[in-house]
Parts: sequence; structure tokens; C-alpha cells
Amino acid sequence: MSPFRAVLRRFQLVLFVLALCGSVASCGGGGSSGASTPTPPAGGSGGPAPLTITSSTSPDAVETQTVALTASASGGTPPFGFAWQQDDGPSITIEDAGTANASFLAPDVTDATSFTFTVSATDAANRSASAAVTVEVLPNVAPVIDVFATRKFARLFGDVFSLRGRLDHDADLPGVQAREGGRVVLTVGDTQRTADVDANNVWRIDEIPLPPSDGTLLRLDIQGEDAFGATARSTFDLENRPTLDIRGIVVDPADENRFIALD
Repeated sequence: MSPFRAVLRRFQLVLFVLALCGSVASCGGGGSSGASTPTPPAGGSGGPAPLTITSSTSPDAVETQTVALTASASGGTPPFGFAWQQDDGPSITIEDAGTANASFLAPDVTDATSFTFTVSATDAANRSASAAVTVEVLPNVAPVIDVFATRKFARLFGDVFSLRGRLDHDADLPGVQAREGGRVVLTVGDTQRTADVDANNVWRIDEIPLPPSDGTLLRLDIQGEDAFGATARSTFDLENRPTLDIRGIVVDPADENRFIALD
């Protein structure tokens, strides 16, 4: 083969190789962008956030109390459907079990009793999520009546006195005491007065009339009832003697059922 033909063949071979490389590149064989980029899966940055459900139900309740079961959902695709079911504990009826805000009536219990539930949420795309909820139902404790020193005990002001005290109940039950409230009924002779218990469980009765002074002990009968029907009763004896300067009364340290006048 002549030198000229040899050079020509090499040149043709180079052109063939260049043409072949250009064809491969145009088919995407060596590219780094374009149609090869994967599409984000559903639920990723291009879709709704995952469906989640939470419950703000109080973990403590008292027997005979109506207990609220509450839940809320986020993420997913609204609207949401809800369902409550009981998993454990004495059998109860769940009211409005197909809503976010259900409830049940706590039964009578003799000891702390746990009730467990599952609340589920389903969104418009049929995605679902669930959460476990536990409520501990506690037995109601009878209240205890405490009496503070009176603000005034003086016949100088119309033969009347004031009485203030506290209706303590379920102080050892977290989150329960503040919800109880209640009332007291005071009986002095033929007079009967009532008072509601405030948010601090304190009660007060003013303008209590005194019977004529005869130097005997005056019987005070106090009955207390909490918001769940538990009752207590206490009686105290008060010295009923004439005076114009008694600053108040306190419980006798030697006898908690007897008052002593403060001269």
C-alpha cells in the first residue's frame, strides 16, 4: 500500500470514531441532567406532610365524672375522620366515638383504675394514623372540713359573726382538686346558711346571727359536699358569752371540736 493510501485510511478511521462518539452523546449515554432525574415520590417535598394524630386528654379523672377524650390531626389531606375504641379497663360506653371530641362517664371504682383507648384518624387520601390514650380513674375521697379563725366575733356589731374555712378534698390527686368545688351548709341554732367553695377550696359565711348569750356553748354544725357528691360533717362548740371585744376564735389545741374566743 502506498504511503498516501495509508494516511487516507487513518484519516477516515478518525472521522468514523468521532462520528460514533457524537452519536452516543446525543442518546444520553454520558449526560448528567435531563430526563434521567427521578421524580420525587408521593409524600416527599412535592406531596402532603405525613398524617399525624395527637391527643390532649387529661390523664386523671374521678369516678362519676364525665371524661373528655380529645384528639387532633395534622398533615395528610383534609378532611379527617376520627374513631375512638376502648382497649382495656372496665367496659364503658364512648359517646360520640366517631368524632375528634368524644367522652365517657367514669364508673365507680374502689382503687385507681386505668382505661386505655386507641384514637385513629383517616384523611381524604385514605391514609391513617393512630395514637394510644390512657386515663386513670380515681376513687372520690370524702372532703375534710377545716375552719379558720373568724374575722369578727363581736356583739358590738349587731350580734353577728363570720366564719371562714376550707373544704379539702382529693389533695393527693394531681389535676383533680381544682376541678371539684362544692359547697358547705352551716347550722347555728335555728339558722342555716350555705356557701359555695371557691377555686382555692375556701368558703366563707358572713352575718351569722347569734342567739341570746346565756354563757353556754353554742353548737356549730357544718356539712360539706364536693362536686361529685362525697360529703363530710363536722360540729364545733363555740363559747357564747357576752362581750364587746373579742377579736376572733380559734380551735382549742386540746380539743379540735371546740372553739376558744380570743379576748
